[in-house]
Amino acid sequence: MSVPVPSDWNLYRDARLILGVDEEGDPVEVDLYGGGHMAVQGMTRSGKSVFLMNVLANLTGHPAEAVEVCGVDPTGVLLGPWEFQSERIAAATDSRRSAEVVASIVEEMDRRIAVLRSRRLDKFEGEDGAPYLIVVLDEYPGTLARADLEDRGSAKAIRLGVQRLVLEGAKVAVRVVIAAQKALSDTLGSEVRSNLSARVSFRVDSPESVRLLHPSLANAVDLVDEMRDWKPGVGLWDASGRVRRFRVDWLPYSRYLEAVEGSRT
Repeated sequence: MSVPVPSDWNLYRDARLILGVDEEGDPVEVDLYGGGHMAVQGMTRSGKSVFLMNVLANLTGHPAEAVEVCGVDPTGVLLGPWEFQSERIAAATDSRRSAEVVASIVEEMDRRIAVLRSRRLDKFEGEDGAPYLIVVLDEYPGTLARADLEDRGSAKAIRLGVQRLVLEGAKVAVRVVIAAQKALSDTLGSEVRSNLSARVSFRVDSPESVRLLHPSLANAVDLVDEMRDWKPGVGLWDASGRVRRFRVDWLPYSRYLEAVEGSRT
C-alpha cells in the first residue's frame, strides 16, 4: 500500500520504503536514495511478485513528478499499469523493444552525468526537475535468453546497457531492481553483484543461486531445504552487512492496480 508523505518531503533525501517485518518485528526498509541497486529472486508463488508490487505501490504515495517507473517486463503484469507515466517501458516479449527501452534509460543517465560535469556537482538531486528513475527488470534472465535466440545485437545491447546502469546510475538518481526466478552467474556478473546494496531471496531450489546473492551464508544447501517449508512471502533480506528472515506485506494484485491507478490523479 502507498504511504502518505509530508508536503515538504524530498525524494532525493527521504526515500525509505517499508516493505515488511523481520522475525523480531522490526520493519524491513529499502532506502532508494542512500542505498543502491537491488536483486530479487524467487520461484513461482514464493512472494517475489508481491514484493515487487509492494516496492512500486509504495512509490504511488510520492509526488508523481518525482518518480518515474520504467524498465522491462515480458508479461506486462507488473509494469504495464505504469505505461501512462513513462515511455521507457517494454511490457512485452519484443527483444528489440526491450533493447530500445534500456538504451533510452542509458541515454537519460548520460544526460544527467553531463549535467553533473557541467555544474561541477558530485551527486544528482533533481536538477532540471528530473524524476528519480526506478528501473525494474522483471524476469531478467528470461529477457536475455529470449534476446539471445531472437536478436544477438539486442541481447548484447541489453547486457551492456544494464551493466552501465548498475555501475554508473546510482549517483544520478537511477536505481535498478533486477528480478529473476533464480539468480544466475551469466546474467548477474561479479561487477553487477558488487554494486547491489540489497539482495532478496524468496523460496528457490538452487544452492548455487543462494550462494550467488548471499555469499556470507555458511550452508546454502541446508537453507534451500528449509525454504521448502517457507510460506509465500517469507524471504531473506540481505542489506548493510546483515541477513534477516522477513515477511513481505501481502498485497493482492487488485489493490496494486488500485494504487497505481490512484497515482494518476
